[in-house]
Amino acid sequence: MAENLPAGWGIVYRHFGAKHRLWQARQLAEIANRRGLALLIAADPVLAVKVGAAGVHWPFAQRYAARKWRARFDLMSVSAHGGDELRQVKPDVFDAALVSAVFPSTSPSAGTPIGSHQIRVLSRQSGIPVYALGGINSRNAACVSGSAGLAAIEGIQDAFGP
Repeated sequence: MAENLPAGWGIVYRHFGAKHRLWQARQLAEIANRRGLALLIAADPVLAVKVGAAGVHWPFAQRYAARKWRARFDLMSVSAHGGDELRQVKPDVFDAALVSAVFPSTSPSAGTPIGSHQIRVLSRQSGIPVYALGGINSRNAACVSGSAGLAAIEGIQDAFGP
């Protein structure tokens, strides 16, 4: 699927401790470099350094660990689940936040959807760009037009293939 993404898009690689994560991250880094994509490695700055990724995507619970890596990466993003978490995100550490869940999602980590109105409100109030995540697909993507962009898994697979 990464081969089919348009230039300027980004990939967040969440490996969850996979056995072949270094190999997979290297493959994604090669594709990202060749296609003009930004690669972020989720919660693993050491792996991000090894493969030359553009940055790291941090789970909200690990946001404090990000500060010591700020100077090392061009991009750092963080997850946030709603306005309370988003208000705790430090703009001097993070370049963007992925806020979820906007719509109902099959992701095991998805919480109660906040809806398209709330993501637009949070996007206007935030000190950093907000990307809508959770249940995003071709039918509802336009509903998050007030945010900096969107992030998706199944919606991207539907549009660009597995």
